Amino acid sequence: DDITLTCDAFTAEYFAGNPQTTYNNVLVPALNHISQCEYWVLDRTNGTTNRTVTLTWDAASCGVTLLSDLRVARWDGATWQNEGNTGTTGNTAAGTVSSVTVTNFSPFTLASVSPQNPLPVSLLSFDAVYTSEVVELNWTVASQVNNDYFTVERTADGMAFTEIATVDGAGNSSFTLKYSATDADPLSGISYYRLKQTDFDGKFSYSGLVPVSIDQESTLQIIAVQDSEAGLDVFVSASCGCVLNIELVDVTGRLVHVQKIKATEAQTKVTFSHGQLSQGMYTLKISDGKKAVTKKLIL
Repeated sequence: DDITLTCDAFTAEYFAGNPQTTYNNVLVPALNHISQCEYWVLDRTNGTTNRTVTLTWDAASCGVTLLSDLRVARWDGATWQNEGNTGTTGNTAAGTVSSVTVTNFSPFTLASVSPQNPLPVSLLSFDAVYTSEVVELNWTVASQVNNDYFTVERTADGMAFTEIATVDGAGNSSFTLKYSATDADPLSGISYYRLKQTDFDGKFSYSGLVPVSIDQESTLQIIAVQDSEAGLDVFVSASCGCVLNIELVDVTGRLVHVQKIKATEAQTKVTFSHGQLSQGMYTLKISDGKKAVTKKLIL
C-alpha cells in the first residue's frame, strides 16, 4: 500500500501596529483589553492538526505587569476571542504566554483579563515646531489604556528637564486622538522636548527626544503695514538674507495668495496691489524656513 505522510504547515507574520484599529476593539466579556502595539497573523497552509499558540513580549513591545492575567486573544472576524493562558515563561520584561489548543488560525495578540498589563499608550507621533515666537507641540496616539495625563518636558543639556505643560489624557480609548501644548517661552539655541505619559496608578513612560533649534541671531518680524498708491505695503525685517515664503489666507481658511521673495539686508517690502484681492480680513503668514510670523490684515 502507498503511505502518504501529511505535515502541518503554517505561515506567520508579525505586525508592530495597533490591532484595535486594524480590526476592532470588540472583546468577549472575559477579556478586559487587548494590546495596542502589536499582533501576529498565523495561517495554516497544510494539515488539520490543532495547535497551541505562543506569543512573546519584550521591553520594546508591550507593558506586561502581571503574567497570571495575560491571555492569548484571537480575532474571529468580528470579536476578539479568549484563547486562554496555559503557561508563561520569563518575567515582566520579556517572556511568552501560550494558549489552549486552538482549532482556527487568524490574527492573534496579547490580552489581559484585568486592568493589569496596560499594553500601553500607542504614540503615533510627537512633533515640536518653532513658530511665531513659541514652540508648538503636537502628538497623536492610536489608543490608550488607563491614561491619566501627559506632561511635556524640555531640556537644554539632556539631563535637567523642566515641565512645560500638563494635558489631561482620555483614560481608556481605542480611537486615534490628537493632543497639543505650547511652550510660550522657549530657549534660544538647541533644546529638546519629550513627552511623559502617566497612568492612573502612577506608572509612567517617556517618548524619545525631539530637538528644536532657535537661531539666537536670526530675526523675522513684521515692522509696519501702511496704505500706499500702489496698494497695501507690508515691511518685513529678516536677518537671514534668505527666501521668504508669503501666504495670505482669507476668513474661511482658504489660501488666496502665495509668493516667494528674497529678503534684503535692511527691510523687505511686500505689496498687495489694489484690485489684486477682494476687500475683507486676511491672515498674513511670512516664514523663512525656521521661523514664521503672522499678522491680521484688512484690505
